[in-house]
Amino acid sequence: MIEEALKSVEKKLIAEATIIATTLTRAYLSDEIQSRRFNTVILDEASMAPIPALWVAASVAEDAMVLVGDHKQLPPIVLSKDERAQKWLGKDIIDEHYRLSRNQSHFKSLRCQYRMRPEISRISITLFYDSLLHDDASTEDDSSLGEWYN
Repeated sequence: MIEEALKSVEKKLIAEATIIATTLTRAYLSDEIQSRRFNTVILDEASMAPIPALWVAASVAEDAMVLVGDHKQLPPIVLSKDERAQKWLGKDIIDEHYRLSRNQSHFKSLRCQYRMRPEISRISITLFYDSLLHDDASTEDDSSLGEWYN
């Protein structure tokens, strides 16, 4: 009974919401979300999302789909080694679009990182970012990295 009441409240909230924040999986598994249309859909960590799931998420966007993610960090998640699974699910949408697009001016690359100490970030900056990424000054200060670092 409580679960039914919660589901009813959830349906009403989704039906009346102007903004919904959810996971990609929830976006394509939820009938309530799939039955709606949104002006804009913003998807974070897009580089690790399976392209078919992105198409399903894009289907609820009326005006725009914004993909956010760093294609140099998180690859698509594919557990199968099957060639077909790799072909269809192992492609990174950002890399694919960048490779196929004639107008690449709408891509904005990460230029400054705020999470790692320079001693650590130097590895990825050199190997993956062609030295185009730099460390924010705050990464020099141990206190900005939180208590877990100390």
